[in-house]
Amino acid sequence: GTSVTIIPYDALGMEITDSYDQRSTLFGIKGVLQNSGYLLQGIAMIILSSAVPGDLRTQILYPVAIWTGLCSVSFMILLKVIRERAVPSTQDAKAQRPIVPSIRSLFRNKPYVNYLAMKIPAAITGIMPVALFPFYLQFVQEEENSVSELGIIIVLVVVTGIAAVPFIVAACKRLGKAKTFCVLLIVEGLTLIIAVFLPISQATTYVLGCVIGLGIAGINVIPDALLGDIIDYDE
Repeated sequence: GTSVTIIPYDALGMEITDSYDQRSTLFGIKGVLQNSGYLLQGIAMIILSSAVPGDLRTQILYPVAIWTGLCSVSFMILLKVIRERAVPSTQDAKAQRPIVPSIRSLFRNKPYVNYLAMKIPAAITGIMPVALFPFYLQFVQEEENSVSELGIIIVLVVVTGIAAVPFIVAACKRLGKAKTFCVLLIVEGLTLIIAVFLPISQATTYVLGCVIGLGIAGINVIPDALLGDIIDYDE
């Protein structure tokens, strides 16, 4: 489901503008709206874990009903509102190339190969800290109500990510996308390494949530904008 929705969604973003700076802004807005959806998840976890702390079935049932409704609204907007521009005949002819030559030509594009070498570990970097947080709260911090605490962490991650997007976009325009992304990853990596040696506390966990939010904002905004530039350079 994620692949089926994200691949065409991001591909549409590449087609909307061919401006270097506008592309940073476009994917910055996308990052804000994407994180706003994650924010709903965190708020729902906090409310439900407080309202029905012992009823896991109810904690799952209500979010599933809400997400189903939101997905239905999303697809109705997609079908009714989104319209693609007609593809020029020259591009259409190029798109009919067999899949194997198309893939081989992609891998002759050195910037694209470099992008893949960066994107794969960066994606793992973005996902892993959030995925490990539940275990950290349960087994390291030994938090009694770990579901509620995880909801607070998600909210901190998302709010920090949303707040960071305008600054990331501005830095991309001033310093360049690659340098900005490099700085963000170094800051997040060094902070997580230092955190290994710090005393375990709720305050430390909240600070880590904010730092991880900063890293996720960069991972959601910058690589997609970079990929659009690589496509243009290849053309």
